[in-house]
Amino acid sequence: MATGCDTFVALGNSTITKSTIFAKNSDRPKDECQTLIEIPRLKHKKNSVVKCQYIEIPQIETTYRHFGSQPHWLWGYEHGFNEYQVVIGNEAVNSKFSENNIPRLLGMDLVRLGLERGKSALSAVNIITNLISTYGQGKFTNNHKSSNYDNSFIVADPNEAYIIEAANKEWVTKKVDSTIGISNIYSVNSDWTDISPTAKQTAIDNNWYLESKNPINFLKTFSNNETKGAQEGRGEFRRVRSCTYLDLFKGKLDLNIFLSLLKDHSNGENPSENIQIHYSDNRSICMHHSENSVSNTAASLIADLSQDKNRTPIYWCSLYTPCIGIFIPIFCEGDIPEKLTIKNKTFSNDSLWWKFHAINKKVNENNNTKLSKTEFIRSSFLPIQRTFIKDSYVISKEAQTLINSGQEIKATNLLSEYMNKCFLKVYNLTEKINESF
Repeated sequence: MATGCDTFVALGNSTITKSTIFAKNSDRPKDECQTLIEIPRLKHKKNSVVKCQYIEIPQIETTYRHFGSQPHWLWGYEHGFNEYQVVIGNEAVNSKFSENNIPRLLGMDLVRLGLERGKSALSAVNIITNLISTYGQGKFTNNHKSSNYDNSFIVADPNEAYIIEAANKEWVTKKVDSTIGISNIYSVNSDWTDISPTAKQTAIDNNWYLESKNPINFLKTFSNNETKGAQEGRGEFRRVRSCTYLDLFKGKLDLNIFLSLLKDHSNGENPSENIQIHYSDNRSICMHHSENSVSNTAASLIADLSQDKNRTPIYWCSLYTPCIGIFIPIFCEGDIPEKLTIKNKTFSNDSLWWKFHAINKKVNENNNTKLSKTEFIRSSFLPIQRTFIKDSYVISKEAQTLINSGQEIKATNLLSEYMNKCFLKVYNLTEKINESF
């Protein structure tokens, strides 16, 4: 059972720019390479099937252009975004259901399928919940040990966002009203927006249903948060931390606050405290592996969506631990650098993910130099990060102006060239940092 991942979102009514901002830290086994891939809009033959990680399902006629953060061995994604500004991220949660011997969809499969098929947050929610009802998700025998769990999701677009929580073939959804965070625990009680039609009967059949006139409480009915994995991961503390911190700055939220929160090392016991930048052995939002856990933040995303046509959305992507990394601007309207997509099971000098992995390894190899190395890395990335933030919003407005005037090809070229320049700056700097240690 994975003991990490944190996802949160703020709608436009809570941000300075009035734009929806979504964020996720993907926590995975510390040596599992995860990179960003780009898939174009595709037409599919009638009656064709799509092979997910363990099962095949019917394919649809058209799948949408999208980008996904993909562990090297998986078909699906930890998080991603598509041409319609639909953004999705998932979390591992523990239900009361025992392992089943029938293969089913992984949470990462559902993230990808939602991005491929959803034109809005609500349509992606309906797609994902219908797939859960039909094919199931969650624990089953012979599954890879790092993905054997039930799932929760945040699904967002420029106008709205939803939580989905699933247990076997049952699910519940909740519409977000302002800000929210989720982690490795169930969080939807009786205040849900929609629920699977079979949830109540399934609960009765398993003797989990507490008869009441009130709507079924999904958390109390299906959650098994007392498991060892949930306790070790401290998901309850991380969720309270993200929810509290976002609520503190409601109406003032911006990209910089989301950047800080993804880098946070607070143990969550004082959820309103300032961002903690120093390393900690606690299972924090920015997660580092230790003797007790192999989980480490492997990739991060901040999606700064756009409600109008004044600029294109910007997707800020980080590889490995964000607290000593950098967020690179990505634009769905352009083509990402090919080298950014390189994913290998073992170290590759061409892979930017593995370069950041190497930096982290060198930082952690000696506790006596850990602090000085960390400060050196952060000071090296900071001026470039500031330049990226300043320039990216100018570029996004230029690109949107071109798109609005029918010059899509020029916009694509502009954004592709800019992304390549950003990538090269980061790639070259990671080489210098690795050589300096």
